[in-house]
Amino acid sequence: MIFRTIAAVGRYSFPFVAFLSRNPTTCIRKGWTGSIASFQSSFLLLSTKLSVMPTRPEPPLSYSCLCDDKDNDQNEKFLRVSTFSAPCIAESLKLKEDNLEQIYKHAKSIEIQLRKCRKSVNIYGIDHDDTKNQLKEVNKEFKITFDSIREMKKSDESKGSNGNGPREGNLGHKLEDAVRLYAYCHFLSTGTLITLKECNEVMADISKNFQISDDEYLAGVIGVAQDLSKYGIGRATVRDDNSTDIARELVSQLFEVLLKFDFRNGPLRRKFDGTKYALKRLENILYELSVTSLEEEFASFGSDNEYKSKRARMETCRRVDQEDMEQIRLRMEARDELRETVIKRTRDSQKAAKQAIYALHRGDQKRANKLISECETIAKELLPIIEKEPQLRYGSYR
Repeated sequence: MIFRTIAAVGRYSFPFVAFLSRNPTTCIRKGWTGSIASFQSSFLLLSTKLSVMPTRPEPPLSYSCLCDDKDNDQNEKFLRVSTFSAPCIAESLKLKEDNLEQIYKHAKSIEIQLRKCRKSVNIYGIDHDDTKNQLKEVNKEFKITFDSIREMKKSDESKGSNGNGPREGNLGHKLEDAVRLYAYCHFLSTGTLITLKECNEVMADISKNFQISDDEYLAGVIGVAQDLSKYGIGRATVRDDNSTDIARELVSQLFEVLLKFDFRNGPLRRKFDGTKYALKRLENILYELSVTSLEEEFASFGSDNEYKSKRARMETCRRVDQEDMEQIRLRMEARDELRETVIKRTRDSQKAAKQAIYALHRGDQKRANKLISECETIAKELLPIIEKEPQLRYGSYR
């Protein structure tokens, strides 16, 4: 403000200085009367200009002048964020970051135990004591993680999400790997595919508040198809065509069931594409076993009785629970419909919000209020869907 005042004074006092420089004798003869009059007129003009000049805008809130309660000297100091209760937000964000870091650490421990357990299963099988101990360690790590998450939700003031919400950190990937391990062990013990209910029963023994979601279950059982292709290679090296054929049957039935799903472009879709390659690999292994068999085995395999009994076994033995997979498919289709509804309605809300801003620019307050009310109506309309499926919040609705 001082610099602007000096500039204005210099601008409007210039005629007075120029007058003195051109008429020095006149000014002396008239006893400075003319110079004084010129100065008065210049000062009046300056005051008039200063009165209509735009004032400097107020400083931002972070530099506003505050009055301290202890000393009233009106010292200028920075406005602390605590005035707007922002420390609560900062503490909450820091708490969330610390909790997320703890979850990542727990997930790393789970990953290490899953690798040890998988190695033990591949070397010793599922009946060995080392494998059983490793499975107990995996369940123990999951229990520690779930208990830690429960304590985090108690300490966090924000409202925790329900079981359908997205997993924090990369815990969802570890649950997929756990389903993959449980499905592999279940296949080795029963020759069938584990169901979602059986997976949740295993999780219920660990913690009652956590359940496997449909996406995590599908990702796990799709991944076990790759494990069965490697299992078939291992059994084929000892010419165990029966075990290899059981693995092929399970992968074939799983592939037939998954063909009914309409997967969106995403991780599940990419994992599903690998299922047909696992099936093709197992079929090639069985073909190579058949062409390298002895003549006696060729004769017995080619007989009508052997072919009929094998065909009957393939038709009667169901290694994948069709009803359980169908229920998962129906739930996923219903969830996709809700997702499409949220996307379409939030697009309408965004359009109304944009038009409300344009209406405010034009000064049309009435139309802007109407459009803002429309946005609020759409948000309230979608709120029950978001509460039912919290993972949809992280799309257009958020």
